[in-house]
Amino acid sequence: MAIFATGRSPRNIVFGRGQRQSLPAYASQLGRRALVVTDERMGAEADFVAMMDGLRAAGLACEIFDATPPEVPLAAIEQCVARGEAFGPDVIVGVGGGRALIWQKSRR
Repeated sequence: MAIFATGRSPRNIVFGRGQRQSLPAYASQLGRRALVVTDERMGAEADFVAMMDGLRAAGLACEIFDATPPEVPLAAIEQCVARGEAFGPDVIVGVGGGRALIWQKSRR
């Protein structure tokens, strides 16, 4: 299994005021299956639920990994990679701080 953390950054990072509302249109241009990576606190918020509803309304199947810990141990990265491998996403969406944005697996 190949695991990448800070050494492999996402190709696109969308941030700023109002970007939560633009997520469905942006993500639907990239694929049909989204692995959404966040933490437990963010995953329980109403704004997050609304983002997931928006992604699904835009036609994306979503798999949510909401077990991102504050410090990223190897075991947590392996769990997220396993979830992604099983789901086969076209798009990876990181919601929250940097720790949710650095997890990606090379798709060779």
